[in-house]
Amino acid sequence: MNDISQITNLDYYVDVPDDWFIAITDVRNSTIAIESGRYKAVNTMAAATITAVLNSIPDTDVPFLFGGDGASLVVPPAVANEVYHALAAIRRLGRESFDLDVRAGIVP
Repeated sequence: MNDISQITNLDYYVDVPDDWFIAITDVRNSTIAIESGRYKAVNTMAAATITAVLNSIPDTDVPFLFGGDGASLVVPPAVANEVYHALAAIRRLGRESFDLDVRAGIVP
């Protein structure tokens, strides 16, 4: 896509293979954290999710979605182990560096 107006053009979209997984994170109680002025920390955890997963699978192109208080990525089964470890690191980063509880998982 070269223009935001193309986002509604279904010609740019393809089905995800049936055996791929969804890797997802969510900052628990993000609304409370944002209301207390911690929106940068919450957004950082969502962005860090995407960065950590993409860095863990550098030779694999995957779609992702930034959700503000979390992120979602669709990944092939061949990289599920690497993604699992990246998500574990994100949970640890949230807890140790930002005092945030980040829920994370990989689902079919």
